[in-house]
Amino acid sequence: MLMLHEFTVRGHFIPNWKVRWFHLENGCISYYEDKTKQKLKGRFLLYEDTNVLRHTDIGNYRNVVHVFSSKDHGLYFSLDSFETKEAWVEGLLKHIENVNTDYLYDPRSSFMGGMV
Repeated sequence: MLMLHEFTVRGHFIPNWKVRWFHLENGCISYYEDKTKQKLKGRFLLYEDTNVLRHTDIGNYRNVVHVFSSKDHGLYFSLDSFETKEAWVEGLLKHIENVNTDYLYDPRSSFMGGMV
């Protein structure tokens, strides 16, 4: 299942919020500077222990989702509507169910390898 959407994401190193283009496919969330997908800004791998938490608000940001695992600190993103948030939560949960646990963790491919 492929999912594409533009959201606002909170940075890890500098906790400000920026608009990014998200791509969810094959158990990996990749996000780019814009929809041309020419400049990769980061990646977040989904593992069998990945958690998806729904938040209503964080500050001025609405419909926030927090995705994290034991191998990665996490990713916060804000979506444009409750319906979009729920669709992404469902999609993330389906990807997590189908994660192939045979691959090895590669920190260069994780969210920590890219900055927002």
